[in-house]
Amino acid sequence: MDALANVVAGLGLFFVGVWILSDNLKSLAGRSFRQSVVKWTKKPAPGFALGSVLGAVAQSMAVTIFILVSLLTAGLITVRTAMPVIVGANFGTSILVFLTTLNVKLVMLYIIGISGIIMVSDRFARIKPHVGALFGVGLLFLGITMLQEGAITLVDQPWTTELLESFRDSYFITFLLGCTLTFIAQSAAATTILAIALAGVGVFQFEQTVMAIYGANLGSGIVSMILSSKLKGKSRQLAMYQILFLNFLGTALFVLMFYAETLAGIPLIKFAVQNISGNIEQQMAWVYLFLNTPGIFFLLGSEKIDQFLKRRFPATQSENDSQPKYIHDQAISDPSSALDLVNLEQLHLVGFFTRYFELLRDGDSTADKTVKIRNLHESFLSVSGQVSELIEDLGGARATEADHERINLAMRNGRSIQMIETTLYDLVMALSEVSPESPIHELKNMTTEALDTILLTLNDVLEDGDEFDRQLLGKMTGDRGEVMQTIRRFFLNSEQSVEGNDQLNLLKITNLCERFFWLLGDLRLENGQMVRTIDVDLGGSQTSSAAQ
Repeated sequence: MDALANVVAGLGLFFVGVWILSDNLKSLAGRSFRQSVVKWTKKPAPGFALGSVLGAVAQSMAVTIFILVSLLTAGLITVRTAMPVIVGANFGTSILVFLTTLNVKLVMLYIIGISGIIMVSDRFARIKPHVGALFGVGLLFLGITMLQEGAITLVDQPWTTELLESFRDSYFITFLLGCTLTFIAQSAAATTILAIALAGVGVFQFEQTVMAIYGANLGSGIVSMILSSKLKGKSRQLAMYQILFLNFLGTALFVLMFYAETLAGIPLIKFAVQNISGNIEQQMAWVYLFLNTPGIFFLLGSEKIDQFLKRRFPATQSENDSQPKYIHDQAISDPSSALDLVNLEQLHLVGFFTRYFELLRDGDSTADKTVKIRNLHESFLSVSGQVSELIEDLGGARATEADHERINLAMRNGRSIQMIETTLYDLVMALSEVSPESPIHELKNMTTEALDTILLTLNDVLEDGDEFDRQLLGKMTGDRGEVMQTIRRFFLNSEQSVEGNDQLNLLKITNLCERFFWLLGDLRLENGQMVRTIDVDLGGSQTSSAAQ
C-alpha cells in the first residue's frame, strides 16, 4: 500500500505543480509578456524556441494548448503562428523525460524549500509570481520522483509481476496501457516516465516500452480532444492541429515504423537509439524525443494545414468580434497615429451598442438570445480592455502637449463607453426577460426602438460631428428622471396588473434607461465638445447644457 500511496501522491503533486505553475504564469502574462509572444512568434524558429520553454515548464500538451488558446482568444497570435510554438512545446516536454533519467530530487527539494519561504514573505511581493512558478516546477519534479519510486516498489509485488508477465509479449496491450494511463493522468510525459521506470527495473522490454510511449502520445490526443470538445472556431483549430497531426497522425506513423522494424527488420528507431546509448532509460527518452519530430516536417506544409483547419473549423462570430479592428501592439511607437487608431476603435466599440437591439429583435428562444447577448458583451470587454491598455501605455510615453490632451480625452471617453455598455448590457438582459404575454411587453418594444434610434443618431454624431444630428441627439438625451417616474406610476397602477418578475423588470428597465440617457450625453467629440449640448425639459423648451 505504501508503494501505491507514493504513486497516487506523486501524481497529485505532479498536477498540483502544473496548476501552480500555469496559474502563476497567467499572472505574469501582462502586456509586456504578450508583446514578447507576438515578437517571438513572428518567425518559426523563435516560435519553436518559445514553445520548447513553454512545454518544458508546463509538461502537459493539454495545459500548453489551453495557454495558447488564451493567447489566441486575446488576438495575440494566430493559428498559423502558433503552429511552431506547439511543435516546440512537444519537444519541450521531452526535456523533463531526459531530466528524470538523472537524479534531480535533491535540487528540487532545495527549490521547493527556498521558493516556499519566499512566497510567504511580504518583502518579495513583486517577484511572487516568478517564485510561485518556480515552486510549481519543484512540486512537479518531486511528484514525478515519488511516482517513479512508487512504481519501482510496486512492480516488486507478486501480483503486479504476474499481471505484467501476462502481457509481456503483447505489444497492443502495452500500447493500450500507455493510452489509458495518459487518459487518467492527462500527461504523456508522466506516462512515459512511468514506462521508463518499469523498463529500468526490467518489467518492460524494449519493444513494450516503445509501444507504451506511442500509446501515451495517442492518449494525450484523446485527452486534448475531450478537453477541447467545447472549443469552437480558431481555438478549435489550434487544438485540432495538435490532436490530428501531432498526436493521431504522428502516432500512426511511428507505429507503422515500429512494425516495419520489428517484423521486416528495417533499421529505424530501435537501431538509432541503441546506437546513441546503451542505457534503456536513455534510449526510451530518445524514442520520446523522436516521436515529437514529425511536427517539424508538418511545418513545411503549415499554409495548407492552416487552410484545411479554417475550412473544417471556421472562426465564430464571437471570435471575430473580440478582435480590435484598428489598434495593434506596435502602434505605441507613434503616439499621434496611435491616438487616431484609438479614436477609430472607440467608434467601433460604440457600434456594438446597436447590435444589442438587433439581437433583441431576433426570433431566437430566450436562452439562445441570452447566450448571444452575453457573447457580444464578452467580445466588447475584450476589445475595450485592449484599447484601455494601449491608452495607458500612451499615457506613459513621450508625447506632445496636444497629444496629452487627446490621451486625456481618450481616457475619459473610454470610461464613458465602458459604463454605457455595462448599463446597456444590463438593460438589454432585462428587456430580453420580458415575455410577449407580459403587460409591459409594449414598453419593451417602445424602449427597444427608441434607444436604437438614439444610438444610430449617436453613431452619426461621433463619425462626422454634424451640428443638426448633435442637436437632435441633445434633444433625445439628458435627464429623464421624471419621464421614467411617470412610466413607473402608469404601469404600477393597480389596473395594469403588473406584479412579480414583471414588476421587477419594470423597475430595472426604467432605472437603467435613466442612467443610460445620462451617461450617453457625457461622451465627447474629437474636439472635446460634449455630445449633449442641448437638453429638453418636459415642457419642450430647450436649455443649453452647462457642461462644455
